[in-house]
Amino acid sequence: AQRHLAIAAQGENAIAAHRENGGAVGIESLAHEAPWRVLAASNKTGWRALKRRRTFPEKEWPKTAVAIINGAVPIPKAAMNNAGLESQMVAAANNLGWNDKFTKAIITSAAWTVRKNELTGAIINRTLGAVCITKANDGKCYTQEFSFSQDYTGGGNYSSAVKYYSYGGKREIGCDKVK
Repeated sequence: AQRHLAIAAQGENAIAAHRENGGAVGIESLAHEAPWRVLAASNKTGWRALKRRRTFPEKEWPKTAVAIINGAVPIPKAAMNNAGLESQMVAAANNLGWNDKFTKAIITSAAWTVRKNELTGAIINRTLGAVCITKANDGKCYTQEFSFSQDYTGGGNYSSAVKYYSYGGKREIGCDKVK
């Protein structure tokens, strides 16, 4: 996300530098700008669409850049497949009381991370990273990063119940990527 924000900021600087071009930014005049090369490399379809128009009004740049950047954000590949865990993750995420209603979970961790008490070394729980997918009321689709946990019950065993542990970043994705 920080990389995309940096690219967007550099792109805005490039636009400011080219304002004398009648309020429109020519694709050719920005070809030397690194942000545009990165955006082009990350989303060939978006870049071809921009090239067909040759120029686009400066006021449309933020929407266009966001569309290009979001088109480059892939849905993470599953590092682990477990339908039972995934359905519990969706239920746990939906029980948080957020406005988002999650429809799918993708486990992004290849293995559980065991958490221990720092002082005693006793096992507390184990956690697993995932992203949950939602379609908002505004029609946009998002991935939301989460960590889920299972409590340690002793004797090398863990609870079968999956609980919400923490959340991370939320990213807009193209709804065409949601199955």
